[in-house]
Amino acid sequence: MSPRRRTAKPENERARSAIEFVKLGFGDDFGLDFRSLHFRTEELTTDDAQAVIRLINYNEFDGAKIAEAISRFKGRISAYEFGREGSPVLYVRLPYWTHQREGSPSRKAGVRIDDAEHDSLAGMLRDTFVEKLGASEFGAGDVVDKRKLRVWWE
Repeated sequence: MSPRRRTAKPENERARSAIEFVKLGFGDDFGLDFRSLHFRTEELTTDDAQAVIRLINYNEFDGAKIAEAISRFKGRISAYEFGREGSPVLYVRLPYWTHQREGSPSRKAGVRIDDAEHDSLAGMLRDTFVEKLGASEFGAGDVVDKRKLRVWWE
């Protein structure tokens, strides 16, 4: 018997699955008898991240405002992961290479993104999430991957 292959889902189907997953994780906000205080989605495009983020309003986390704010970073980041670590958490993966940016042609090799450009983008993200959107924590999201940022709201 051959191993079961994982087939790619159409984007809208994948987004629907992500929405249901986040609703289950924040089940207490949706009248469900289940919730998870610690979960995270797979990597999401900006559009899919916006769809799941809009669902949630939790203390300082205003899903509609945050979903709108991340639109300015579309095509500059690699991906988002959204979830809950007690409260809402958003991980932002920044690219090392230009071809790793969301929406870049997959077959064309890019150029390395230098530390100055990375630091500038990280600064814009910090300003957006902390100063404008009330995030409680902003910093490295992974000890190995230095271009993964963690944003958490209390």
